[in-house]
Amino acid sequence: MFFLKMKKIKVSYSMLIQKFHSCTKNFILSSCKGECCCQLPNEKCFLVAIHSSETEKVKKLGGFIENNILKNKTSCQFLTKEGLCSIHLEKPFGCSISPFTLTDDDTLIIRDRYYNFKCFKIRKKRKYAYLAFKKSLENIFGPKNTKKLIDKVKKERKDFIFMISEDIYKKIKGNSAIRKKRISTL
Repeated sequence: MFFLKMKKIKVSYSMLIQKFHSCTKNFILSSCKGECCCQLPNEKCFLVAIHSSETEKVKKLGGFIENNILKNKTSCQFLTKEGLCSIHLEKPFGCSISPFTLTDDDTLIIRDRYYNFKCFKIRKKRKYAYLAFKKSLENIFGPKNTKKLIDKVKKERKDFIFMISEDIYKKIKGNSAIRKKRISTL
């Protein structure tokens, strides 16, 4: 029998109940135009960290990678003029789990930059982050465990400890380290 190695993380209740508009194709085309794939005015650069396990795949899709960073200027090179992702079904791991990341003390949070986007600022049709970004949570925890996580959020209404596969944990932490290293060199 095969067992996954698991890692304990803390899940921030307050982050999961923030309200965002879901990233539907219609919302992207009519409102946000893929804002999360672009540099914000107060950011030094736009970074897409590419985990070493996906470097070859991203290169085959046409990505230019340098020091584990998707080489770009102010927006992702895969962003279409309409604001859609041209490699949506094969996008890098960091994109597939956005807006979530882990802090230095292993707490699952929403990255600060997402509070500057229309999906957060717009007031109509917003949902709790655990629903608006359910697919991202499924990419982190898997569908079955995401359901358990959502049930726990609804029931406990506080921060809690949850298990994550060690492989996913290492990818999230690795991508964070890549971004931090790049920002420190700017």
